[in-house]
Amino acid sequence: MAGSPENAMVLSSTADEDEKQRESRSKREIISTLPTEKAWKIQGLMYQYQGFWYYSGGAVEGVMWMQKCFKARNEDVLLVSFPKCGTTWLKSLMFSIMNRTRYDFSAHPLLTSSPHELVPFLEFYAEQNIPFPDLDTLSSPQLFHTHIAFTSLPQPVIDSQCRIVYICRNPKDVFVSSFCFISRCHIVVPLEEAFEFNTNLKIPIKLGSSVFTDFVFMAGSLENAMVLSSTTDEDEKQRESRSKREIISTLPTEKGWKIQGLMYQYQGFWYYSGGAVEGVMWMQKCFKARNEDVLLVSFPRCGTTWLKSLMFSIMNRTRYDFSAHPLLTSSPHELVPFLEFYAEQNIPFPDLDTLSSPQLYHTHIALTSLPQPVIDSQCRVVYICRNPKDVFVSIFYSQCRIVYICRNPFPLKRNLSSSVKGYVSVDPSGIIF
Repeated sequence: MAGSPENAMVLSSTADEDEKQRESRSKREIISTLPTEKAWKIQGLMYQYQGFWYYSGGAVEGVMWMQKCFKARNEDVLLVSFPKCGTTWLKSLMFSIMNRTRYDFSAHPLLTSSPHELVPFLEFYAEQNIPFPDLDTLSSPQLFHTHIAFTSLPQPVIDSQCRIVYICRNPKDVFVSSFCFISRCHIVVPLEEAFEFNTNLKIPIKLGSSVFTDFVFMAGSLENAMVLSSTTDEDEKQRESRSKREIISTLPTEKGWKIQGLMYQYQGFWYYSGGAVEGVMWMQKCFKARNEDVLLVSFPRCGTTWLKSLMFSIMNRTRYDFSAHPLLTSSPHELVPFLEFYAEQNIPFPDLDTLSSPQLYHTHIALTSLPQPVIDSQCRVVYICRNPKDVFVSIFYSQCRIVYICRNPFPLKRNLSSSVKGYVSVDPSGIIF
């Protein structure tokens, strides 16, 4: 009787439970010896394990479990990210790429499920006592995610040929994102206290300047890692933006009409804001027209909207039926993009190679300020001008309609004087470029 199969199963189950208890007790003993610090109010004690701070003992247990149990296959993909660095966005992107031929858009899992459900967070299984599925039963490749740094990754992962995709972010942005995240939990943490906590390398989860740097550069030492360094991109954008602002700060300025504040003179023409000048600089650096494209160039208030409609209709005269014509439902400014506006409003400009040809664009930039690749190309440039006196009257009434809402009318005489001197958005004296 004692040797019956039923009794054997009971003994086996008991032995497994005893083994789990011993293992759990062993982990807790190790955790009890780790350095600790008081965390932000919501999180209690933090634990330092293998050089990084974790927000709870359970989080450390999750890391220990992954180091012992997880074995990636060569075809699998492991997404590694520092917390608050764009994990959710990258999970969605990676899941979409890896399953781009598997789902129709109308039935795509991302429409109904969180990216965190579709791309499992490995440490979370152990931390929440959720059984991890047997990898041999899963299709290949699989996509997983972890917040573990390179030095703490399981050795089988490092020895395998699995792909590792890594994303990082400007540490200052990470701190702000973490602080706002904690604040949304209705936990009041003084900003000064949180910042001091960050500079002392003890912000939850594993966030601190030198710790962050270790996390980033240790990840970069893995040969088969694809490093998506948003930090580099952000730093480059910040340097470029700073350089533009430095140039703009040296430009001649004049007080514009009341609604516009200061105006800036750049390459002989007046612009209504520093942002407008940045738009011109962006276009000069980045825009390259193709030979088949058409560029509509106009001085403001010279009939731009009318000419956009006319040009769009001509270029698409065989493409649309009248009953379904885009101009019946969309503004000409939506259909014919204003190039400087992309940079001024921080809107990403589409890749020209992905657009059909020819394309129709619009700019208020004068000939002398157009990008050299546009001048050198064979693209068509269509230009419209207007009597300068009519331009002034049109601008004046346009501004008055806006200012009427603000109850702050413009004196006609003062604005005529400013216009004669050229102090109007884009110099009237240069209407004929």
